Amino acid sequence: MRRDARALRLALAFISTLLGGVIALGIPSVRFQQSQALLIGLGTTAIALGDLNHDELPDIITATLLVTDEEKGLKRLYVAVALGGPQRIFSSPQFIEFHTVKIDDTVKVPRGKVLALGDLNRDRFLDLVLAYPTGGSFWVLWGDAQGSLRPVSGRDLPRGLRDVSAVALADFTNDGRLDIMCTNLQGSVYVFINNGTERIDRWSVRETFVGGSLQSLAVSDLNRDGKLDAVVSSIGRAAVLLGDNTGSFALEQRLAAGLYSGDSPAWIELADINNDGFADLVTANPESDRLLIFVGDGQGKFDDPQGLPTGGLDPRAVIAGDFNRDGWLDLAATNSSSNTVTVHLNDGLGGFGSKIWVDPSARHRGEPKAMTIAVGSLPVGLASGDVDRDSDLDMAVVNQGDGSVSVLLNERP
Repeated sequence: MRRDARALRLALAFISTLLGGVIALGIPSVRFQQSQALLIGLGTTAIALGDLNHDELPDIITATLLVTDEEKGLKRLYVAVALGGPQRIFSSPQFIEFHTVKIDDTVKVPRGKVLALGDLNRDRFLDLVLAYPTGGSFWVLWGDAQGSLRPVSGRDLPRGLRDVSAVALADFTNDGRLDIMCTNLQGSVYVFINNGTERIDRWSVRETFVGGSLQSLAVSDLNRDGKLDAVVSSIGRAAVLLGDNTGSFALEQRLAAGLYSGDSPAWIELADINNDGFADLVTANPESDRLLIFVGDGQGKFDDPQGLPTGGLDPRAVIAGDFNRDGWLDLAATNSSSNTVTVHLNDGLGGFGSKIWVDPSARHRGEPKAMTIAVGSLPVGLASGDVDRDSDLDMAVVNQGDGSVSVLLNERP
């Protein structure tokens, strides 16, 4: 199957060359419009979209550092929830305190894949896991019918963790319960095995040491054996880990995940970019202003990367989604130093670099298959979902510089 897919891509690429490097694929266009800018607060760096209150509308959840309480000598750490509304307008955010530290303590503001949503306790409501390096651990907040979140007691959190950098929720033991995976800056991957209770400190834990300062992670069944695998990234590198259905992993491959020394992925995603049925790896590399795309072989390994310029500076996050509904996954990336998001449309060959003809007979050149959207100051995270229920994927972008969220509606023609 993979060989046939590659043969098809090569044939289409050859036809494209005969046509002067531009192939008329009839790729649908797409455009985005900023419909709302939500002011959240200072330190807002992470975002997720999910239906917290079961009204079939996505809600916005962000992690934020808001208040310094001078009177009590504390810094208060919050998550913010903005519920989705019927007119495509999100409500004013409600703030939920989950932790306090002394006013003189240093607070490390988290970036990257530090928010994860899922029903951990199987009560049909989404729960939240937040990797917060202040305190060295992750935090869990339980969801309820009102769309609010209840922080777990600190005594019920795992002890002894250090510098947690990223989290993911998935069923790593195939028992029907979501487990918690996290990475830390000391090179370890931990899986906390869900035992059906809310006492997370009593969940058993599996540790896999990878090495390096781990920054991001992504989860998929890479070798199609029914067991979830993972890719984790560190400075200039990524590591492929094959799972065994117990929460433990074996190292399968180490990848150079930068174009040069010091070029490191800030964010990684696993998605089938070339439609061959196998997960591919995409990294956002802020130092080189590139996305790197590694094609997966379906056996748990990846080819050498192809670099894709983002059209902006300092890409900090990337997500995959079929934004123009042509059956191929596109890529959207935040350019934090340019205050933009770039959407790269898939060319139907698993690539992103060409342009299309609107009318080949008239030789009129169509839109470039990448578009840039202005957002707030210092965008560092994004999420996608159908905000206005028109079956098109929209986006929400978190802007650290001005503490806002930009809601981008997909106005596909």
